[in-house]
Amino acid sequence: MADSKVFLAPKFTGKRFEDHTLPVELLEDFTAIEELIFELAKRIYLEENPGRKRVPKRFTEGVNLKLSNIEPGSTIPQLLLISTLSPSSLLGIVEPDSFRYFEKAKEKVISVIDSADKGNNFYGLVEPKYLSYFNKIGKNLKEDEAIFFQPNSSSQPARLNRSSRKKIILASDEKSEYKESVAVNALVPVVDKNTKTFILEIEGNKISLPIDPRFIETIKQTYDEYETKTLVAVKGLGVYNHQDKLIKIESIESMDILDPLDVMVRLNSLSKLKDGWYNNEGLAPNTEKLLKFGELFEEKYDKTLPLPAIYPTLDGNIQLEWSSENSEISLEVKLSNYVSEYYSTKFDEDSFTENKLDLNQTSAWIDLSKFLEKDLKA
Repeated sequence: MADSKVFLAPKFTGKRFEDHTLPVELLEDFTAIEELIFELAKRIYLEENPGRKRVPKRFTEGVNLKLSNIEPGSTIPQLLLISTLSPSSLLGIVEPDSFRYFEKAKEKVISVIDSADKGNNFYGLVEPKYLSYFNKIGKNLKEDEAIFFQPNSSSQPARLNRSSRKKIILASDEKSEYKESVAVNALVPVVDKNTKTFILEIEGNKISLPIDPRFIETIKQTYDEYETKTLVAVKGLGVYNHQDKLIKIESIESMDILDPLDVMVRLNSLSKLKDGWYNNEGLAPNTEKLLKFGELFEEKYDKTLPLPAIYPTLDGNIQLEWSSENSEISLEVKLSNYVSEYYSTKFDEDSFTENKLDLNQTSAWIDLSKFLEKDLKA
């Protein structure tokens, strides 16, 4: 009969985990964690048994790290360390605790993560080669997400997020490069049929990639529309240098041509404005407030309605505009509180309407939909 114990119960935090589920793309993290723990356990065994040149033949045979359950509290998967062998046969020797080398390996990993997160020195806790496993662990974490490997510990919660993960990887012997999920909007200025490659242009940075047959039509269309600045949204696995510059895209998961009026693309563009953006005048919009508005828009806006054009205003806010043959509509959004003024002019009726909308409220988005449906009618 298999012996088992809860070995790890890491807590995943972030918007994606609020429904207490775990995205499939994160499951591969557990494979990398198992590999790291097992390799470290072997190293610790040899350190504590200097008379041996190698670990016992059956050191990891019949031992597995298995996902057992996902508990609520954001998302907390339970990982069991399971042995199908007897305690004495596990290591080929009699041990008072057959799992102790795996426990020690886990403790070292937790110490590294916690030290990196707190800005403490973690060099020497493990050899650099083991740190390279973090190229696989946490690579799909988003900006607002983290894994707490000891969520119930006040002194050593061991938070792994994009920042602490990067520190660990750059301390490894992996040429000061790290891998991370990438989601970028890019142009396609070059397609080379002879070499079967194409170039992605990302804010002036040009990256060459082999043409993937799955995306050949998307690549061709984006290239054909390069002069009109048609963008393609690319998701995949990126390679970054120690200066956080994207130097390579190792693999592509998806490529989708963007609508010219895509709201998040436009808001990301506006977030790069600096004070004085218009003839040395004009306040730059607050980046955090802009992106928060983008989240509200993505969640609340009626997708059956036309997308607006979006412009910055001199006072650091934004204005959304819609138009039809017989109407001009604008929505002036105050980014400090998302209270907005809706203006509509209908030429055929020679009429003008004005409404105040608090876009923090779901009811205001419903009202906005009603106003647009009415005012955009030909």
